[in-house]
Amino acid sequence: MPEFLRPLVERLGLPLAPAMQLFLQAVTHSSHTAQHGEAHYERLEFLGDAVLKFAIADVLYERFPDDPEGTMTKILTKVVSDQTLARIARDLELGNYLRLGTGEEHTGGRERSGTLASAMEALLAASYLTFGIGTTRDLVARLWAAEIDRAHGEPGADNFKALLQERTQQSLGQLPRYRILADTKRTPYEHLFVVEVEVDGQVVAQGEGSTKRAAEQEAARQALGILGWK
Repeated sequence: MPEFLRPLVERLGLPLAPAMQLFLQAVTHSSHTAQHGEAHYERLEFLGDAVLKFAIADVLYERFPDDPEGTMTKILTKVVSDQTLARIARDLELGNYLRLGTGEEHTGGRERSGTLASAMEALLAASYLTFGIGTTRDLVARLWAAEIDRAHGEPGADNFKALLQERTQQSLGQLPRYRILADTKRTPYEHLFVVEVEVDGQVVAQGEGSTKRAAEQEAARQALGILGWK
């Protein structure tokens, strides 16, 4: 593999394999191709977009078993945006590894969000074609963990706990309190949690779920409806 790419591959947490020509293509901009005739990343970008969406969908399905399809769709749309891709690319210092033509270099191509997002998708395609979907899915799970948590924690992602907390602080100047009433092991791998939520010293609602968080979310959802805040 090209020696200058070694730190990037290590930062990605991928093995250093001999045949990594696709990673070189993934950091090659079309402006570089126009000058030097080497393959650029645009075909890889096309594939990487699909790989990213599949990997994020798989992570969401596994991490949040009680989320409805609509919630997962909102989160997926947010975390596969060019803005998110560019942010992750900057965290990886991907701009330092881009191969650009002279004009693109002089006009700030290394910091351009669209370029960084495209190259990030191309890298995911290179990982998929080189190491397979399992390794690439794990790579996405690592790199996108904070973005997924952030998106899942926003009220716009149907985070009823966050919304109830916001409303109780605004109206009452205090936070809701959650209490686990039951934790029943239904199978070796499945639990049933029952949680109640208290607002202003009064128990308002109960919720059930296969995780503590899911049960709290359901209790908060019920409470919002009962209190007329939804």
